[in-house]
Amino acid sequence: MAYDKEEILQKCIKAIEEYKCTTFDEMSLYVEPSRETLYQWELHKSDIIKEAIGKQKIIAKSRMKKNWQDHEAAPALQIAAFKLMADDDELEKLVINKSDVKANVNGEMKVLEINVNGFTEQSPIQDKDSI
Repeated sequence: MAYDKEEILQKCIKAIEEYKCTTFDEMSLYVEPSRETLYQWELHKSDIIKEAIGKQKIIAKSRMKKNWQDHEAAPALQIAAFKLMADDDELEKLVINKSDVKANVNGEMKVLEINVNGFTEQSPIQDKDSI
């Protein structure tokens, strides 16, 4: 069966909006021809399709964020909403993971603080037996 590429493009847009698709692969479930043909036609590179999918992602994220901000939402969802809205400093404080490591630095035993940004040198170890 011969397909009109422009007609299929319009069906893709309609499917994205109707089924609230947030990925090209998800949208391809609702239109013909096959997913493979849609990729061969390079419809996944279409600015119109990218824009429609992007719009659906924004709508979905806004809806989730609103639900997560509800005072009765699970704490994990409230934290997720905060992370989405946090500035860089707030986010860094939320995700930083610190551990103390004892290491030999230039012949001197020191406590090193490990975080997501790398090593930060701390004070020398006074009692080598505590290692």
